[in-house]
Amino acid sequence: MPGGYLTIAQVAERLQLQIRTIHHYVRSGRLKAVRIGKQYRIAPEDLDKLVGVPAAALPTEAAIDRRHTDIVAIVHIDVIDAEEAGRIATTARYKVDHVQAIYDDERKRLKVILAGDLPSVTEALGMIELLTNPSKLAPPRRLGPARPWR
Repeated sequence: MPGGYLTIAQVAERLQLQIRTIHHYVRSGRLKAVRIGKQYRIAPEDLDKLVGVPAAALPTEAAIDRRHTDIVAIVHIDVIDAEEAGRIATTARYKVDHVQAIYDDERKRLKVILAGDLPSVTEALGMIELLTNPSKLAPPRRLGPARPWR
């Protein structure tokens, strides 16, 4: 068997589809495949016909494994003093690699630009939310009236 043929799983991974979907494409004739025993093999040329781009241009499994997602967020906070603005900027720097904080003393306004991976920026945004809205913190537990000892 030529080394250029792809399995159903490889095609599904490259197209970022479910294996079941690729099986449906093969059974319906939408994607041409060769059956070898109980398995199908797809020629790269047939995959090209399905997607309209050469298979070589599709992301490989290794490229998908190396995929990295970044996010940029801009936060505007009004009516804030310089000390609190500094606290927020410092906290954000502990969570995210790239932080730029700009404080306008005249308008009492803070602008924070966060750039980094999705989990870090999300965590930093959560921390900023807690620092700017202390009411979001869990309220203290209320104790009922004292019961006399028996």
